[in-house]
Amino acid sequence: MCGYCVEKAALNLIEEEVLYSRPLEEEELDGIFVGIMAQESRYPLHVAQIAEARELLSEVLYVLHCQGIGELPSQATPKHRNTLTGAALVKYYHDYRRMLAKKFPEPERLVEILPHPDWAVLYGPDLLFSESDSRAFCDGPDLGGQCVGLLEEYRDWWLQGKGLEENGPDQRWAETRVLDPLEDVAVSEINRFALLFPALFFALHHLAYRGTRMDLLAEVALTVSPRTPGFLGLDLWLQRRALSMMIRREGPDFLMRNLNRDLRDALVRHAFLRHEAVRANRDTIIRRLQELLALEEGLTEFRDDAQATIVWMATWPGGVYQQ
Repeated sequence: MCGYCVEKAALNLIEEEVLYSRPLEEEELDGIFVGIMAQESRYPLHVAQIAEARELLSEVLYVLHCQGIGELPSQATPKHRNTLTGAALVKYYHDYRRMLAKKFPEPERLVEILPHPDWAVLYGPDLLFSESDSRAFCDGPDLGGQCVGLLEEYRDWWLQGKGLEENGPDQRWAETRVLDPLEDVAVSEINRFALLFPALFFALHHLAYRGTRMDLLAEVALTVSPRTPGFLGLDLWLQRRALSMMIRREGPDFLMRNLNRDLRDALVRHAFLRHEAVRANRDTIIRRLQELLALEEGLTEFRDDAQATIVWMATWPGGVYQQ
């Protein structure tokens, strides 16, 4: 199961939260979805408690750590004990520390790939609970320029594949006798992306908060990587966040300007669920999708997705997304 599959199925769970303004019951949240629901749920502590019962707590705490990092730029006096994310991390503080120590056991490797050695503080637990440390980091000289450089590298390397080392099909077949698209990218590159992710998440939120280089955020929101995302779909999470940031800044017009057959269906549905302003433009979105369908020839995945989305939006709330 790839990141696209998990994301698509999880949209139904996100819809449940939006419709009923309550956390999911434990029996409603399969263990497969605790990671993405930690990314998306308005009830992070509840998700963490379910994950603990399923022995998946470390996966959720890592996501919540990244959430906390993303909250740093927008808080003039960052006191994460007073946020929902912070409450969950405080509840599981000792598990949280152990998780980070296990996930990032070699801090010297981080210094080699981060924009500046100071960024290594993003990989420990103390920054989120120290007002002075977090303020000092967020006010650091040239932080904005470093964020731009990191996201440009991400765009060129991970999203566009420039310089990305891949495994050829002959090599994969010889080694595993399986042509799994999840193994298209070399393990060393996947590991590098995993190490960079907390820094990427911070950089995205810092630029959005400052309102600088929104063109770069738009590229992250609209660029679809040709590679199959991993199970946790961290690159898809960045894309959903970037699109939401652009909609908050420019309104639903940003979505409408870029609503074409290349924009992933899951992004359109996610934006519809997350933004009242997008839902208020439901009829316009449906008309645009119908226009695109009129230009589509033959049976395609886009046609299936667009038709299902039109029916779902037209009958929402209460409609069921069926493909």
